[in-house]
Amino acid sequence: SNKTWYSIHFMQSKRTIDVYWREMRQWLDEHPQEVIILWLSKHGNPQATGEAQYAGVTKEEKKAIWTTYLDIFDGLLMDTRVSNIHETPVSQLLQRKHRVVTFATDYVEFTESSPWAMDAA
Repeated sequence: SNKTWYSIHFMQSKRTIDVYWREMRQWLDEHPQEVIILWLSKHGNPQATGEAQYAGVTKEEKKAIWTTYLDIFDGLLMDTRVSNIHETPVSQLLQRKHRVVTFATDYVEFTESSPWAMDAA
């Protein structure tokens, strides 16, 4: 099976997902007053986990793409131990440099319950 990760925004992309993430990072660096929200999923079902969400993808492969994500957005990810998406005003997110808000499907396995994301379910 193809182990290369691509982006899909209601159509499959031609470039790998890390290329888009790097472009987003560059844009964020150029626009310091902006916050983006990303939803990470393979099949678009927020409740699906494990094989149902990421068919044919090992835990190690999930960890590898999550690590790439963390590396690219390092210093900008919302820390859920500090900020609450339902209560924290955008002005505080900006002040804290919590400018990338992440919802992840298969949260426990994909992110290893990371404080840098929220469960999309």
